[in-house]
Amino acid sequence: MAYLPHAPLLLLIILVVPPNLSQSDIFETLFPTMQKHRMNKVMTQEALDYAVSKYNEISSDLNLSRVVEVLSVYKLQREGTIFYFEVILGQTICMKDESDLTNCPLFEQAVQQERKLCIFLVYVASDETHPSMETLTCTR
Repeated sequence: MAYLPHAPLLLLIILVVPPNLSQSDIFETLFPTMQKHRMNKVMTQEALDYAVSKYNEISSDLNLSRVVEVLSVYKLQREGTIFYFEVILGQTICMKDESDLTNCPLFEQAVQQERKLCIFLVYVASDETHPSMETLTCTR
């Protein structure tokens, strides 16, 4: 696994953000070389899919979660690519242990519509074969 020299600082930024500033604003200020990015690239979508699958793998939720909204995406190109995702996740009606998870709609009832703001920091090596989750933070 590649070492990200800024990973501890990024984690600190993500976890200790003043409530009146968005994490995106702080990110742009401290890392001006990171560029705002769009979700229209295959590698970007694959990195987000990887992050969500890792979230589902380690979360204690019984239901599968999926992206409801992408709030921001940043990308930093170095020896590999670092993606910063700020997304809203919602719980689906699918249980994690079901065999077919291809069509999992979100809960329709307001009581069950649990949403989480999540920050994912994903590193994709330059050969694009081994993504790794560097940071995963979610709040309700």
